[in-house]
Amino acid sequence: MHLSKQIKSALSIGALSLFCAASLSAYQINITVNDKELDFPLEGVKVTVANSGDLATFTNEDGLASLEIPDSVKTGKVILTYPGYKTEEVNFKESQTEITTSLSMADVIEGKELVVERSAPGVSDEQSGVSVVIEKETFESTARMGLIEDVMSSVNTLPGISYGGTQPSVRGGYPRDTTAVMDGVYLLFPWQWGGICSIFDPGMVDSVKMSNGVFSARYGRALAGLLEVNTITPKEQKLSFTISTSDISTNAYLQLPFGEKAGMFAAGKVTYLDPLFALYKQIITEGEIADALNMIKVCPYIRNGYTKFYYNPTEKLNFTLSGFIGGDGIGYEGINEENEQKSTLSLDYSMLQAFTQLNAKWLPTEKLQFKGFLSYAFTNEDVAQNQTLSGKYKYNDDFINQYGFLLSPEAIASKSYNLPELKNSFSEVIKEHSIEGKLEGEYELNKTITLAAGADVMWSKSISKDTFNTWVERPSSNPYLPGFNHYDAVIQAEGNNMVNSAAYALMSFGSESSLVNGELGLRTDHFFISNKDDDLFLNSKPAFSPRGTIRYTPWRNQGIFDRVSFSGGVGLFSTIPVEMGLVTNAAGVDNCEMNKAVFSVLGTDIQLADDWNFKLEGYYRYYYSRLYMIEQYNANTGNVLYKNDGIGYSYGFDLMLQKKTGKWYDGYISYSFINAKFKNPTTPEFDNQVTMRGEPLNEWYYPEYHRFHTVNLVVNFHPTSHWDIMVKGTFASGTPLRETGDVFCYPVVMEDGTVIQRYSQHSWYSDTLRSQISCPVDLRVAYKFETRGGKLKWEIYGGAQDIFVNLYSPKAGSTFDAYTGETSDVPSSAGFNIGIPLINIGFKLTY
Repeated sequence: MHLSKQIKSALSIGALSLFCAASLSAYQINITVNDKELDFPLEGVKVTVANSGDLATFTNEDGLASLEIPDSVKTGKVILTYPGYKTEEVNFKESQTEITTSLSMADVIEGKELVVERSAPGVSDEQSGVSVVIEKETFESTARMGLIEDVMSSVNTLPGISYGGTQPSVRGGYPRDTTAVMDGVYLLFPWQWGGICSIFDPGMVDSVKMSNGVFSARYGRALAGLLEVNTITPKEQKLSFTISTSDISTNAYLQLPFGEKAGMFAAGKVTYLDPLFALYKQIITEGEIADALNMIKVCPYIRNGYTKFYYNPTEKLNFTLSGFIGGDGIGYEGINEENEQKSTLSLDYSMLQAFTQLNAKWLPTEKLQFKGFLSYAFTNEDVAQNQTLSGKYKYNDDFINQYGFLLSPEAIASKSYNLPELKNSFSEVIKEHSIEGKLEGEYELNKTITLAAGADVMWSKSISKDTFNTWVERPSSNPYLPGFNHYDAVIQAEGNNMVNSAAYALMSFGSESSLVNGELGLRTDHFFISNKDDDLFLNSKPAFSPRGTIRYTPWRNQGIFDRVSFSGGVGLFSTIPVEMGLVTNAAGVDNCEMNKAVFSVLGTDIQLADDWNFKLEGYYRYYYSRLYMIEQYNANTGNVLYKNDGIGYSYGFDLMLQKKTGKWYDGYISYSFINAKFKNPTTPEFDNQVTMRGEPLNEWYYPEYHRFHTVNLVVNFHPTSHWDIMVKGTFASGTPLRETGDVFCYPVVMEDGTVIQRYSQHSWYSDTLRSQISCPVDLRVAYKFETRGGKLKWEIYGGAQDIFVNLYSPKAGSTFDAYTGETSDVPSSAGFNIGIPLINIGFKLTY
């Protein structure tokens, strides 16, 4: 039975009175407690400070409680108890002013009758062997670093993630083998600026879970990893807003209640890089970087908006309707005139993406729950690139000695030629639509077993138009006389209708307090592709994916060990290759298969006293069906063959030592060893023939993103209650490099008879060559304070990204000019490396 409001109020007042009499010097912590599954405030939760039985209070009808902590208590633990819910322990430190947490239903509720409730693993539940969760407090600091505030800045520091661009490689898998879902909905392309950053603004995100192990059969369409992002649903019935402004962007967030049962959350992002680029133009006045800065006509921009409405008509029924629209792009144009040579280069890139989704959750009984959603997504990409070359170019002596018989006496005498205006242009427009629906149910069979099942279906269609007017170098029978041909074509595809369907069933057993717990599940995925215009119909075989995980926890609360767990899991995974959306009858697809892999993991999770945590996991993945594409050359046209007999493997181990909370510091260090190799078992038609992605045929190879070793360090220092200093560093070994021969030149006779000297270079796959190590270090300093009695919270911060870039800037190799032979180094990874640290200064205001 619940205590009455009067009794709870009396106890609360009495406890606080006793405490105040004992200590006149204290600091206050405000605590908010909500139901984890339904997101409503819990009234009457008992809040107790560990080892201080007389220091207790209860939450009010808004789920709020306040504790006055003696100044002599620097750190401690708050214990939250409530009938029918699992007891929760939350650590606090002297610098904290607020704690927000949620309680989950207990395995057994006792009352007039026996009622069993147990929540299924949620998006914020971390499980050894399955997933790693980033706490909101962590990504609020690590994600607000650098030019763009992005949750992926935090995700990329997790164990098993290879250092590189924003799109993560998870435990050796291709980046496209990782799928992202937001509020349960699969996203088509959650990236911006070509993959350098994501749409996941830290201010709109409530929790982030990276499943790098044997994740649940609830989700598919991923071979390597599943990124689950859960957006904010307002928990307080009051107006609040946050604005975060830096030197290149402004982010705003609003929570607005509509009575007690409804409300909305809105978020927006606007970037303005023009002032920063103008500053860099003043600082960097010479060299390739200066030339690139001067070419920018439309600074990289992002314009995003997100809105989420929620309505909870009853405690057991709730709806959310959300929508996102975002645009990004860049434009540059430059003319270079030097040594009687003229070149022009221009690029216009823009991308628009939008999606909307309706989610519903219903608990008809205490044991039964239904969830479902319906969503629509749209993506439009528009790219246009143009380049022209003209002017006077030189013949070198070796070229004249070898190919002088092709030259006129005047050309030999002047050792030069006039290049007729050589035009290269390319444009692409891609539009993609998708509609998805999902329904799932969950039934608690008894106090230790929950059954769940669900089904989902997605329809998608891509429409594309590619226009080529360019010159292309292609292989020939004589490797030192490659073909150089004009390619003029328009490839327009109305797109294929692709339907992905799936169903799953699973059983979860045990609980967090059980000696043994885990999950057994089976998922089935299927897809078919149709295109009436191309007389195309492809029907895949169903892919059955059984999965199982188990966790054994033999020790709890013994000495320095709070908990010691051992975990293991194995499962099959499948995904539909994205390239299948534009497949044609000419592609030679005679066996419509999904990409498939089997994955296994073993690990241990040791939770130590004082909030230290150690994890160690080893894994092995084998790919037994994988799509790759080969271009076949035929005069000036090409045909792409689709092959799905690719194989591969990856294995390695991850370890992580974490300090979750602490008065003076918290953070973690992680290390990952990854060995991943793949093979495309098709015999090449000529030497060094490669796939469309530049990968070799019929030999084992390391993928271009592969790194053997990655170490990440994230430390937050708290010298006072107002100051926070964060240091984030990475040490990563190099990525594969192709072995190259000498740059050579060869003649090309143009249509007007002009003989031009063109440079080329042979390259081939190497198992040993690697780029230099990468070791970026970021620094962030923040000062926090409150005004107006705590109603206004301020944060002023400054950050520097890659602070040692002037001392060490890794190079991945070199490129050369095909008409002059001049070479230049290239950076080792995607980003905004412009030769100096990227400075970011801003403030954050919350009401």
